[in-house]
Amino acid sequence: MQNALFPHITEKISGGLSTDVSYSGAGMDWPVLRDQLSADGNFSLLDGKILNSRVARSIADLLGMPELKDFVFANFSGNVKVSEGDLQLTSSMEGRDMNMEAAGRIGLDKTLDLPLTLQLSPELSRRLQQKASIVRYLSNEQGKTTLRLKVDGTLDKPQPVLDSTSVRKLVRDTLLNRALGEIDRSSGGEGDQQNAAQPSLEEAGKGLLKGLLGK
Repeated sequence: MQNALFPHITEKISGGLSTDVSYSGAGMDWPVLRDQLSADGNFSLLDGKILNSRVARSIADLLGMPELKDFVFANFSGNVKVSEGDLQLTSSMEGRDMNMEAAGRIGLDKTLDLPLTLQLSPELSRRLQQKASIVRYLSNEQGKTTLRLKVDGTLDKPQPVLDSTSVRKLVRDTLLNRALGEIDRSSGGEGDQQNAAQPSLEEAGKGLLKGLLGK
């Protein structure tokens, strides 16, 4: 499937692949076939790796975590639809260091419009929290941190950026829930506790990106 859709990319994909994908198209030259190709189906890749991925490397660089420069996973599965030169991807990946969900577009001309949701392992979450204490507001009870990114650019030059709006909302909701929990456990002073929570919300919002990635 990789060679059929992206014959010139440098990524090396390994693992136990199963697919149920139907193809149709016409043309001998890739520029012609690219615009005529259509496909629809599901795929699953077990105990695999994606090496030499510029997308993975760009994410690792953004977060300052070289462990993520290659995708190593137990299961990578999803659905692909190809039409008019675009591949629409919906997928989930379960790995040791990170789980990842994708739902977006990869152009057969290598352009990217790909929102990602990452869930980092507790170990990587702790390391990221050492870089920025704000990360503790993005972690669940199991210590896993959720980050939402958007990858633009191309497969050759991907440009990942943090979805700051969703991160701010998650921080705000976490702080609010904690504040409400304290109010529920208290036997008075409700107004004082609400006022005490508000500066934390504002401070978290203002310093979010600077604190998270040191920018």
